Amino acid sequence: MTIDPALAARYLEACWRRGETPLFLAANVKIWAVAIDAMVAANRLDAAAHASLLAAAEFPSVVFMRTMALAFSKLPPPVDRAGQDGFSDAKGVDVQIVRRQGSDTVIFAFTGNSDRLGLPLNLIHRWMVPLGVHVVYLRDVQRHFYTSGIASLAPTEAGTVAALRRLAEQLGAKRILTYGNSAGGYAALKYALGLQAERALVFGAPTALEMTGELHHLPDLSAEQLPDLRALYAAAPARPRTHLVASGGVERDVQQAMHLQGPPGVSVELIPDYASHETILPLIENGRFPQILEWFVGTQWDVP
Repeated sequence: MTIDPALAARYLEACWRRGETPLFLAANVKIWAVAIDAMVAANRLDAAAHASLLAAAEFPSVVFMRTMALAFSKLPPPVDRAGQDGFSDAKGVDVQIVRRQGSDTVIFAFTGNSDRLGLPLNLIHRWMVPLGVHVVYLRDVQRHFYTSGIASLAPTEAGTVAALRRLAEQLGAKRILTYGNSAGGYAALKYALGLQAERALVFGAPTALEMTGELHHLPDLSAEQLPDLRALYAAAPARPRTHLVASGGVERDVQQAMHLQGPPGVSVELIPDYASHETILPLIENGRFPQILEWFVGTQWDVP
């Protein structure tokens, strides 16, 4: 029997409202995954949490179910600081600004090619709210590692850097931080130099695309547009305090992270015994993720 994902989502939400356990059909496990993902996208997080925890128990071998159950089990409670808990990801919008009244700090968060930051923005935002800073979520709709800028801001990287600096001024932010995941991590590192960011925090970020042959999959872009970041960081007169996190069990990610290590102020953290490109999950599971975020927005030099 085939179930429409939209109907499945409505059924799961109805079960949550009634406090009931859904009747899952094993043959439709993908439908339930799509339904839960749709609930997260719609910001119906309470219903999605209820469904995810039960689905993980029903389908323990399905990675998506385990991932969502873990994320929800550690999800910070809503705190409604300056209305920030009301954020809802607008799919297809390449700049989303979440203001924090009175803050002098802004995080420019560069999403990867999945338009996420290791998790859907509606989930990751719950970890951002307690930080008490402005957050600007960015998307690269062209999938060019942000080298062609951000469409709604400027058609070039230089123009986008200037637009982001103006935005920081409008927000009253004296401190600029960049954050990124995967392809967005490359952009967060590169843009941090142009923005004169104070700090950069990235997860699973490439730093030299020629090392892995990824430039061959980007025929519209050149090595000049996607330079080796180690050379840029070594030559920069000023660079952000930078922390890279990578999965110790993914050789390519380890090579990319370690490649940037060397210039002062750059540190690398490898997650042992973990072999997935998405590094955020083990950090959430062991409580390390909020620690890193607190360091990121703080003033302490060394990562705890």
